[in-house]
Amino acid sequence: MQLLKLIALPAMASLALAAGSVSAQPVRIGLIGPFSGGSGDFGNSARLGAELAVKEINEVGGYMSRKFELVIRDDKATPDVGLKGAQELVLEEKVNFTIGFCNTGVAMKALDVFQTNKHLLMVPCSQGTALTTKYPPQQSYIFRVAPPDLTNAKFLIAEIADRRKLTRVAIFADQTGYGEGGLKDLTAELAARGLAPVYVARFALGVTTLTEQMRATDELGNQHAARSTVLTTSSATTEGRTEFRPGLSARAASLTFWLQAVHPIEMSGLPGASLITSPLRLTLPL
Repeated sequence: MQLLKLIALPAMASLALAAGSVSAQPVRIGLIGPFSGGSGDFGNSARLGAELAVKEINEVGGYMSRKFELVIRDDKATPDVGLKGAQELVLEEKVNFTIGFCNTGVAMKALDVFQTNKHLLMVPCSQGTALTTKYPPQQSYIFRVAPPDLTNAKFLIAEIADRRKLTRVAIFADQTGYGEGGLKDLTAELAARGLAPVYVARFALGVTTLTEQMRATDELGNQHAARSTVLTTSSATTEGRTEFRPGLSARAASLTFWLQAVHPIEMSGLPGASLITSPLRLTLPL
């Protein structure tokens, strides 16, 4: 809700100056995200906040006598659907600006629609680093309020390699644009320290078990397995219960940028192993 206010009010300042005789017309704000499907929790959180913000702003007269109106499109966490929704908002509905996208792959498919038409897009949820690096900053119409994955990767690898002196790192990345971007960022941060992942697992979004992948890390024959670390870059471990090893649960402390509650996650029983999920969340055995 506060996000919409922070975005909308500055954006409307310039529009209001040129409003003139159309000052009574509503400010039409595009909102696009995954409001159904596997990423629906993310998208609907943004939608409910935006709807509440619009309601509160309109109840006090709107902005400079102009009411806000949301024009909503469900991208269903599917790139082609997201592209079509972006085209509808920008080219057909001609909204004043757009807030959107929780999935990096979906957003990347649609970015050109906003940039080519000089249409402001504010990304409230997706963290893919590439979203705000595709175009030169001076010319870009793409903005974000969530930290990019590169920021998360720098923090995580600094914690693992610099502070904890762990050197054997396995990366689990789902097969989405988010997973691809996270894998790239994490691998680059390791490479900057002369390290490389000892194991990389890729998996489809929505899997309910990663037992086989965890077994593969055991079979590496690492005599220093107690100093291995597992990184996952996927929403699979945050949207529900993802099983890493049946029957072995970790008591964990959590450090997260969004101060979310920790979901129950089962992990490898390796003594002293660390599990870092998302990579928004740092989870360490107690």
